[in-house]
Amino acid sequence: MCTQTPGQCLVVRQSPPDVAAASSSGGGELMLAVSSSPYHARRQSAPLDASIVEVLVDRQGEASQQQLSHAGPGALLSVGRFQGNGFSSLFAPDIGLQSAMESGRRLLLIGVGASGMAPLRAAMDWAPVQAHASSGQVAMVYLAPSPTAAAYLSEWDQWREMGAHIQVEYLDRDSNQCASDKPSSPRSIMESIDAAVFDRQQGLPRKLNSSWHDWTVLLSGLIGSDAAAVCRKLSEEGLSSEHILVSEAQ
Repeated sequence: MCTQTPGQCLVVRQSPPDVAAASSSGGGELMLAVSSSPYHARRQSAPLDASIVEVLVDRQGEASQQQLSHAGPGALLSVGRFQGNGFSSLFAPDIGLQSAMESGRRLLLIGVGASGMAPLRAAMDWAPVQAHASSGQVAMVYLAPSPTAAAYLSEWDQWREMGAHIQVEYLDRDSNQCASDKPSSPRSIMESIDAAVFDRQQGLPRKLNSSWHDWTVLLSGLIGSDAAAVCRKLSEEGLSSEHILVSEAQ
């Protein structure tokens, strides 16, 4: 069964070669967002009696992700069925990524870290989103720890060429500065989002000469107080909560 829409996820479990390994690894079960687009998955899987999908794991993440990142050819994995409805509203189940585009709304994708980029990459590689981007209707803000830890860097220029506005912020503050600048402490997630999204002079809506009422926002990789703070700020700016979409892999 192939994924149907960006933002879906699946359970991946690395199968150790023996019971002792299973006990020491804690099972290695992960809920991961699918990072390949539905169209790519269908095309690659067409001649096979299987579904080919991509996931993104963080080598600096939790132990289960680190273990999975070292899996090589021949490693045995247990993969569950695709789960969820993809990016959708928590307050209006009928509003999702597809309906937002059909309504002519602009898309702002905000992702943090590897877990945040995975479902956003699935969206950016999806043909309907690419067509939407060709008319300047798509923007993405991606927060990565540092340039060396940024995911899918080689694809950013492709997304820009198709018409999307891509803005990358590094939480390692020194990555955004000149080599001669003094080292400084890492920026918080909210500090970075404030600068990239909500700043009155340099925030994205200002840069793109648009109103928040025109946008649907996709949040990915934001949890807890950071997610609540972003949603609160979006509401204060005038964006209806039904136009904030999240994926099951949050």
